[in-house]
Amino acid sequence: MQNNNQDQKLTANIKKIKNIIFILSGKGGVGKSTISANLAVTLAQKNYQVGLLDVDIHGPSIPKMLGLEEAKLQITPSGIQPITALPNLLVMSMAFLIPEKDAPIIWRGPMKMAAIQQFLRDVEWGQLDYLIID
Repeated sequence: MQNNNQDQKLTANIKKIKNIIFILSGKGGVGKSTISANLAVTLAQKNYQVGLLDVDIHGPSIPKMLGLEEAKLQITPSGIQPITALPNLLVMSMAFLIPEKDAPIIWRGPMKMAAIQQFLRDVEWGQLDYLIID
């Protein structure tokens, strides 16, 4: 029964997002995070409601790029509140959940996928024009 409720919440959250853009590459160090951050900021400056989801489990860099390294997440009964980078740019990153910034995270596929699903399901994105997933 719990999986059904989680699926419903995930579906409800995704329905509030008009456009989802994935920035992907099979290779590291090619500028995915730079493109994601620049695209998100540019869209936000054009008055779109934008979410930026940093799903790089092993080396989340979006908070550093946006000057949000010291930001602290708020967890409410309705879910995880993303960090507000600009009035219409919300950010969520694994970096906000790691107590020590230099601590390595060694996760395999199923754990990574569960974290990504939780970010999509439990973060209170609200209505978005764009969700950029890095």
